[in-house]
Amino acid sequence: MEEDISPQAREILLGRLDSAAESFQRLRDSYQRGTLLKEGVRTVLAGTTNTGKSLIFNVLSEEDRAIVTPHAGTTRDVIVEELDLRGIPFLLHDTAGIRRDPDEIEGIGVARSLEHFGRASLILFVIDASREWSEDDWNCWKQIREKQVILVVNKVDLERRMKVPPEVTAGCLAEVEISALKGRNVTDLIDAMVGSCRMDQEDPGESCLISNLRQKECLDQVIENLGRCREAYAAGTSEEYPLQDLRQALEAIGRMTGEVRNEDILDQIFKTFCIGK
Repeated sequence: MEEDISPQAREILLGRLDSAAESFQRLRDSYQRGTLLKEGVRTVLAGTTNTGKSLIFNVLSEEDRAIVTPHAGTTRDVIVEELDLRGIPFLLHDTAGIRRDPDEIEGIGVARSLEHFGRASLILFVIDASREWSEDDWNCWKQIREKQVILVVNKVDLERRMKVPPEVTAGCLAEVEISALKGRNVTDLIDAMVGSCRMDQEDPGESCLISNLRQKECLDQVIENLGRCREAYAAGTSEEYPLQDLRQALEAIGRMTGEVRNEDILDQIFKTFCIGK
């Protein structure tokens, strides 16, 4: 690097590089929020038969779309409803209950439930507080335990017999006790669903979000190249090394926006950053 660059000018450039990297990092971190707002949180109600999943579905969607009866195995197909919970879109799926030895038609519904478990971003694992923990509960838990799960203990208005295994409680994001029939603690369930998205970490005043994977990958490259540029410049290496890193960062921005900057703009950026000036 040229020796006529003063320490003050060098610190200014390093500060500008840090500021640019920080701005790009904030934009990159908006990917999760942007994706959620664009596509919705794919949320699946899971559990054994007759735990109240369909009633919870109806309560959350504020519609009587799912059939609710005291008979096990009523839900045979997957029902989907779009929800807006405090500004966050959720795609809520009601699925067939998991149990051993279902009949042929119910078995098709169970197979579809397992398929939707695998694609879910969030699972509401519904258990019946008035029953003891069963082998079917274990089987269901084994299918979903690698996912983000909220444990929903339903029917707390009845005499409680359920003792949830510590392993299950520890593996869930949150545990909520509700009575879907009485409408008790439904707000707590909504709190847990919204909280699972970790949206509170985002700046509510942030107006620019990304929701495209290609944009996120381009921003990863921008941040990486700016970091290398800063390291090279701080170490006093030859000028062409940080310039090359900066050029690659700019090219990544061009790929993200669909516009590749020309040499005049490159020259102006270099002049602004005082590199070699």
